[in-house]
Parts: sequence; C-alpha cells; structure tokens
Amino acid sequence: MFIPDEADGRREADKKFGWIHPCCTYPLSDIELDHSIFSDMMDFRRLVEMECARLACDNIYDNTYAEMEGCIDALEQGGDPEEQVYQFHYRLTQASGNGIYSMFFRAFEPVIRALIKQHYSVKAGDVQESARLHRRLLAAIKAKDEQQAVSLTREILSQGVAVLEERYGSNDGICKR
Repeated sequence: MFIPDEADGRREADKKFGWIHPCCTYPLSDIELDHSIFSDMMDFRRLVEMECARLACDNIYDNTYAEMEGCIDALEQGGDPEEQVYQFHYRLTQASGNGIYSMFFRAFEPVIRALIKQHYSVKAGDVQESARLHRRLLAAIKAKDEQQAVSLTREILSQGVAVLEERYGSNDGICKR
C-alpha cells in the first residue's frame, strides 16, 4: 500500500497502523484486513452498535423498526445476508437518534460489508441463527429493554468475530469486551 510522498508521489504506508488491502482479482468489497485492523474494526463496531442498541430503545421510529424487521424477514426467506445484515446494522445506527453514529458506520461500509460477506461465506449455516438473534434484538428494542438490547448486540457481533478470527488469527481479548 502506498501513500503520497513529495519525492516520487508515493511511499509505502507505515505497517504499525495496519493494512487494508483491496484484492486485485475481486471486487472492491472483497477486502483483506490485517488482524490489527480487523480487531480495531470490531472494537469500533462493538462500541458504536452496543450504544446504538441502547439508544434505540428510546429513539426508534416505527418506520425504522419496520425496515429492520423487513431485513430480518428477507434474511429468513433466503435474502442476501451481506445486504440484509448490513442494512439491519445501518438502520440500528439510525435508530439511535444520533446521526453521527450512522455517518461513521456508513463511512466504513465497504469494510463492514466485506466482513459480513466473509462471515457467511465461511459459515453459511449461521444465517438462520443470526436472523433469530437479530429478531430477539429488535424485540428487546421494542420492549425498551436496554440491557437485553446491548447484550444481544454483543452476542451478534461476537458470533461474527468468532468465525472471522479463524481467518484473521486469534487475539486474546478480542471477544471479551
């Protein structure tokens, strides 16, 4: 990976900040991440989405609830997991009532979509379990049960982390937050 440099217009990026590699033979959405970036991305998602789930208990609009429910319905009926799961989580950030959370989430869309796609390509059998957990999360939000909503969000993200850690390597503590 190269970044601009005054001398020749580019230089190799500093490895300590991690790497994001678009794969040349695949669409841009197929991205390889160094473990440090993967870990940081999942920490970011955990932090933001757990807070969004908590806030959604008080702030969700009926139309956002219906859109999230539609994502789960489509997932259960064989819809594209990458699309439905991404849209559900994006709607969760919107349901928080904090526009900055959804803007930050959207900024990482290619990476988040790639991780979702990799999760379900490695372990396709997780789709129905994932739909069940997402439905329980939506029910907790509707019931305004903040603790349950946060707990289910953590469980959903941990399910993906467990599968993807096999791909990116283990890091003690990544699932423990």
